[in-house]
Amino acid sequence: MRRESLLTLGPILLLLGVPIYLVSTEPADVPMQGLPQFALVAAAALVLVPGAIFIVIAIARGSFPVGRIRRIQDVEWTQTCTAIGYGCLVAGLTLAMATTFPAVAGFYAAVVLAWALWNVPPTARRIQYRLRIVARSTPEAAFALVSDPRNWHSYLPALDVFGQLDLPLHIGSVVLTTFRQGRSVISEEEQVVAYDPGRRFGTASRHRRPTDGVYEMARIDEGTEIVWTYWTVLPYSFAVLALPFSRGATRERIIRRRQESLEAIKRLLEAPTPVSV
Repeated sequence: MRRESLLTLGPILLLLGVPIYLVSTEPADVPMQGLPQFALVAAAALVLVPGAIFIVIAIARGSFPVGRIRRIQDVEWTQTCTAIGYGCLVAGLTLAMATTFPAVAGFYAAVVLAWALWNVPPTARRIQYRLRIVARSTPEAAFALVSDPRNWHSYLPALDVFGQLDLPLHIGSVVLTTFRQGRSVISEEEQVVAYDPGRRFGTASRHRRPTDGVYEMARIDEGTEIVWTYWTVLPYSFAVLALPFSRGATRERIIRRRQESLEAIKRLLEAPTPVSV
């Protein structure tokens, strides 16, 4: 199991486990009885039922044969269902907890609300970084390598290009790709947003805006400097569920993969035989 998955599971179990334990504990003196208690229990039930439904939907949508291609929109919708489901469960359990431990329920609700408000703003969900390599090659050769989708698999082994290509690419061109992540194969549409031969090439996800990645090439004494700049804003579902615990691990994984791809680009450009497409 990935480290970020463990970091996500822990807080979720804590958020659900605390109210479940307290709800199952019957205090000697129940502070709420009669109509107030009935109203809270009814409200809790009204929230818990859709929460359970969303969790079931997320589990059903997340169950698929190994190797089956899933659209990135479907993956993010599954994450959204998961976030809504957990949110409803936490809200329902908090209401149920308020019937016996109102003070604890109030504090718990404040903590959960603070968690959500802290991680929802775009600045908290943004991941941005820059990586640099120097290759003994020319900016034109580097641009030719990274701007041709037929070469992408050679330095990004988990990525495949399918469908008809409109070559040479230009601003606005769309490239259909699949990306292997664990047992998942996710399809994505990349749109060219930067195309300046010998200088800049970049693409952006058409369905995860804003998510941009741009190569910049410049001639220097040692050869060609290639700078990769990437930035994205994580979806609300990821932020609410796990951002404060797994953002660092997620960022490290993204950077590590891209650094490996840049090293592969360097090897391809410095190889004695030219890159074939």
